[in-house]
Amino acid sequence: MFKAFLTAAVLAPVTFLPFYANGTSETVPEFQSGSSFDPKLESLQNCDPTDISIHFSEEIYLETHSANYLSAAIKKARGCDEPRAIITGFEYDSSTPQDNALTSARIEEVSAYMEAYNLPYETTPEIVSIPVNSALLNGLTVKVEFAYGDDGVLGI
Repeated sequence: MFKAFLTAAVLAPVTFLPFYANGTSETVPEFQSGSSFDPKLESLQNCDPTDISIHFSEEIYLETHSANYLSAAIKKARGCDEPRAIITGFEYDSSTPQDNALTSARIEEVSAYMEAYNLPYETTPEIVSIPVNSALLNGLTVKVEFAYGDDGVLGI
């Protein structure tokens, strides 16, 4: 009897746990329009040329935080005069042709974001070789640079 009571006492809180949730279905925080917790987003808000790093899962899909980050960056850049972007893909010394094909597909995925937001963009003609680092191993294979007006940062 005591074991049954003890088991019920342990399982009851776990059973009711979903009822104590905070009621939101959002698992990843959105980048709020007034938020300036990221210096790069703040730079974009101020119409300063800057770049952001984009991370991917094992395939061509953007990680959720990178998708939110890219969307927030594009929205902030669009608030400036004549925004434009350049998309650069990365490879490392021992990249295989399959790795480079995956990076090209990832560049196309980021390009689709630019098209969805109607932001002018270009892609670099070649994938840039960088040393292997922890960011690269964690899905960093694309960088997006933003510029405005006539500033020649991107060479577009």
